[in-house]
Amino acid sequence: MINIKNNLKDLRLSKNLTQQELANQLNLLLLEGMKPISKMNISNWENGKHSIKPDIARLLANYFEVPLSYLLGYEKEINSALYETLPTVIQKTDEQYEYYLELYKAAVIEANNQLDNVVQALNPEKQFSFEKISEFLIALAGEITKLETSSEALLKLKDIQIQNITMKHEFEQFKNYFENK
Repeated sequence: MINIKNNLKDLRLSKNLTQQELANQLNLLLLEGMKPISKMNISNWENGKHSIKPDIARLLANYFEVPLSYLLGYEKEINSALYETLPTVIQKTDEQYEYYLELYKAAVIEANNQLDNVVQALNPEKQFSFEKISEFLIALAGEITKLETSSEALLKLKDIQIQNITMKHEFEQFKNYFENK
């Protein structure tokens, strides 16, 4: 359970909403099966008397277009050092992604070549030795391992890229909120 601090009240007042108006607007955004929000819920959250579920906290943060951490009172200002290094982190992640993408592409080409070798070796007219066929199969297995390793790295890096973009977006929301206040 997350305890909402006074930032909820500040955000509500910045939109010139009463507690009832905010409750009504939030209820329109609730997913099926979620419990309706009342004026009393809003009051209790603003005064720190009750905790709310994380899904409602995210709904509130999205509604007010602020980072969840600001809504919850965890942040009062942007961590400028992190904000300034974020573009470098994004660039390095993108560079790593491109590196592994090139490895993946090269492994696809080499795996296809090795597969062609195996198919050729299995042709009865070619008369390849068992040892040579084994060499081709081992080489193919090696390329498949490279494909697996590079694809796993690509998936992890894609997740990191998404996290970086989300973090950048939240920083920008946070910054814009205070610049427009």
